[in-house]
Parts: sequence; structure tokens; C-alpha cells
Amino acid sequence: MSAITGIYHTDNQPLSADHNKLLMNGLNKFPANLSDSWEDEDVFLGCHAQWITPESLNEKLPYVDYERQMVITADAIIDNREEVLNKLQIDKVDGLALPDSRLILLAYSRWGEKVVEILVGEFAFVIWDKKNKKLFGARDFSGSRTLYFYKNKQKFAFCTTMESLLKLPYVKNAINESWFAEYLAIPGMNEVVDTSLTPFKDIEQLPPSHSFIVSNGELSISRYCWLTNQPMLKLKTNQEYEEAFRDVFKEAVSTKLRTHREVGGHLSGGLDSGAVVSFAAKELRNEKKTLHTFSYIPPKDFEDWTPRNRLANEEPYIKSTVNYVGNIKDHYLDFNDVDPIEEISDWIEMMEMPYKFFANSNWIKGIYKAANNHNIGVLLNGGRGNLSISWGIGIKLLCNLA
Repeated sequence: MSAITGIYHTDNQPLSADHNKLLMNGLNKFPANLSDSWEDEDVFLGCHAQWITPESLNEKLPYVDYERQMVITADAIIDNREEVLNKLQIDKVDGLALPDSRLILLAYSRWGEKVVEILVGEFAFVIWDKKNKKLFGARDFSGSRTLYFYKNKQKFAFCTTMESLLKLPYVKNAINESWFAEYLAIPGMNEVVDTSLTPFKDIEQLPPSHSFIVSNGELSISRYCWLTNQPMLKLKTNQEYEEAFRDVFKEAVSTKLRTHREVGGHLSGGLDSGAVVSFAAKELRNEKKTLHTFSYIPPKDFEDWTPRNRLANEEPYIKSTVNYVGNIKDHYLDFNDVDPIEEISDWIEMMEMPYKFFANSNWIKGIYKAANNHNIGVLLNGGRGNLSISWGIGIKLLCNLA
């Protein structure tokens, strides 16, 4: 992923070159293909960009559109590119060379703030609309990309990381007791009450499915997407339901495979990652690419002490998926020499806050490292299934179908 940052002086005062530098320097520890910035009298935008998709190769960010008097900085991979291109009436051939950031900018110039209702994918972006003297930004539906900000009467500063914002002299490093109260009171790893809170009192988070506008010195935040109950789909046979599901699932997976690098995926012995990997491997075969899978397994000297209704070693089920699906290069990792307790400091630095997934932290980090060593640009997982079907209300529906 890329990292973005910027400052807008809402009182029209000139920027501080030192403050701009502090924000950009805070991003230097992250890998990047290009690091660049743009500034006007009272607006500064920066980007520490990684080129993941084919269209992003040699992409310049921030991107300045002189004709429309707009500038964008973005960390974005748009999944419904073809749909957006069609709505913009851009020829498919012309669209092949169009980076996602520029596609967002063109869509914004057409639909304004409603652009977020059209985009599907993973993104955090900020646009300086000079003609309307307005800063507009958004975060994707599920919050796959981070976007933090600081606001007072004179300044609005934003960044992918909180650490960079804390380098600014006017942002205080003060603990947010409300955030820590939530952290201590809620036992789950994913549940929160207020998604705008961070561990720092002066720094807020733009929640998932939200956009912001800074205009005339005022900040306004609005939600653009809700999960709503839809009418139940009524088909004639189980086969029709299966076909309908396959069509939707195939599209969801195939749109995530867009990279000029290799594609990888987490793979357990369960349904969630197994289903994702199965569809991905088939799609990649058409592109003459092989899917790399990464699986955490117990060390060789592991003695199974778990109850009979628990499966400690999923390796046989993983291998059965690999053998059945094909077009997979499988990697098995036990991380026997990695202690999750010893990695707490590293994880707190990465997350910029306390976390609760201690037992899984060694293999999550380890798989990311292994994937990077194999030049993986996109790493798929079955996390959405874990939070809906496997560990959510979906399991009751499965029981009813049995």
C-alpha cells in the first residue's frame, strides 16, 4: 500500500517547509517506488507511493490536473474500473493506461462528492479542488486503508499514519482516555463503539464509509454507504442459487487480482480462504500466472493437546485443496522460532496502538514477510468470511440448510 499526507491552512497563511518535511520524513520507513509532493501557498500534498497495479507503473503522485485545477494524492486500488470507465464514457483502450488515482479525479470532476457512491475497492484519497477552494477526501467502505487527521481553527493535517502527525509541533502527544476505555471494556478484536477515536486525543480517524470536506475553515464529515437489508432473492432451484453465488463470488475475487507482480493468498483448511484461493487460481491460469499460497502449520514436534472438536493441524485439508484446485505453489510455515510475546513492540509500532490478536501475530507477520520475499503484490485472505459466515450469523443459516 501507499502512504499519503498533507496540510491545508484554512486561514490562508503560508505553509511551513519544515512542517511539510516532517510529514514526509515520517513516511520514509515504508517501502516506495516513488516519493513526491506538491504545494501551493496554503496547501501541501504528499505521497509515498508503491506501484502495485499495471496501471500504476511510473505513476506520479500527487497528480496535478491543470485543466480542472485539481490535485489528488491517493492510496487506491479501484475494483470496478470498467464500470467507472463506462460511466465516464472513456474508451476501454484509453482506460488501460489510466491509473486509479486519475480515474478517481475524473470521476470527482464529473460527480463531485457523490463519487464515493460509485467507487468500489480499497482507497484513501484527498483532492484539492482549487476552483472551489475545497479539500475533499474519503476512505473506502470497510476501512482497508487508514486515514487520520488533526484539525484546529487554522490548520487541517492528514496522514496514513498517526506517527507522522505527531511530529507536527502543534499536535500534542496526549492519551485519549475514551479510546482506551473502549479497548479495555470490549473483549472482541473487531468491535468498537466510536470508529473516529484513536489512542491520541488530538488525532481523529476518518471512519470507514465516510468522506470529509474542508471548506471556509469548517470540517464536515458524512457517511456515504450503509449495509441495508435487501429483498430476498427468489430462484427456482438450488443450482440457480449456486450459479448466482458463483457469478458474484468470481467477480469479487477476480477484481482483486490486478497486479504486475505475483499474486498470493492465505490458505487454511477451512471454507473461507479455500473458496477464495480456488477461484483465484482458476482466474490466474487464464493469465498464465501461478497462485502462491501461504499456510501456517504446527512445528514437527507438536503434540496435539486440543479437544477432539478442535482441529490443530489443518495441513492435510490444505494439501487436499491445493491438489484439487491446481495452479498453486504452496508454502508451509511453522514459525517455530518466533515468539508472539517478543514481537509485541514491533506490532505496536506497526499498528500505532495496542492490539488483541497476540496468538496469531507471529504467523500473520511471518506470512507477510514470506509473501514479500516472493514478490507478492496482492495477498488474498478469507477474513471477510470469518467475520460473516464462519464466525458470524451465517453459521445459523448453514445449519438451517443442512
